[in-house]
Amino acid sequence: MSRDAVYITILRNPGIQFESLFSYYAAGRHLGITSRDPLKDFISSPEYYYDANVVLFPLKNPFLFDMGFGADSWEYDENISEAIKLIEDTYSLVMICEYFDESLILLGRLLCWDLDDIVYFALNQRMQSSQASGITQSIHDWNRGDYLLYQHFNKTFWNKVEQFGKNKMAAEVDILRTRIRDYWSLCIMEVTVNGEGVWAENGVRIKTYKLKESAKHNSQCQRMVMPEVTYTKLLQEAQYAKIYNMKNSVL
Repeated sequence: MSRDAVYITILRNPGIQFESLFSYYAAGRHLGITSRDPLKDFISSPEYYYDANVVLFPLKNPFLFDMGFGADSWEYDENISEAIKLIEDTYSLVMICEYFDESLILLGRLLCWDLDDIVYFALNQRMQSSQASGITQSIHDWNRGDYLLYQHFNKTFWNKVEQFGKNKMAAEVDILRTRIRDYWSLCIMEVTVNGEGVWAENGVRIKTYKLKESAKHNSQCQRMVMPEVTYTKLLQEAQYAKIYNMKNSVL
């Protein structure tokens, strides 16, 4: 990366995020838990079930793991504090999922983007019937590193909002949401479940969208409803083409 690269990440309430991860990847099945509520069983005795080698994703402090820290080495608050300090020194912006619109306003300002650069539809979102609740505190206890990480950056996020100006932020969020409604009217015919290109484990219902006939050839509408796997492939192909052209121009 160039020296002036801007590093950005996003955090979500770790209790909700962990439940989502556990369900999305069917962790109970990988761990051999056959009850009707495998997450409840796991979080009641996580040390009994946990095996970092069984699943292909971390079940211990997944946020810290994704940011490059070992998933099992954060049992002491001083170690967690050191990790938080390093992350704070590295990232220009840590967005908060629960305040996504406010996060996008800060992101747009940081990167000098226009309003249409941050307009979005919520993708890869489970329908409410697929979500669980009631065990958040136990998840926070199990993933203490992630919980302290989230608490810290939730606070620094609102410090940035204060610096931006609360009234100004509220006004810009209203403008963004109005623009989202405009695109909804332009693009969306109906909300569907588990549409084309969406990956989901059996029983998990993922919200997807069907475009209006008039929007099917609108590239902006197409990309706004494109599942993340499909969109990632599109970005990779564009990057590969750019690298290929750069190599050929050197030769």
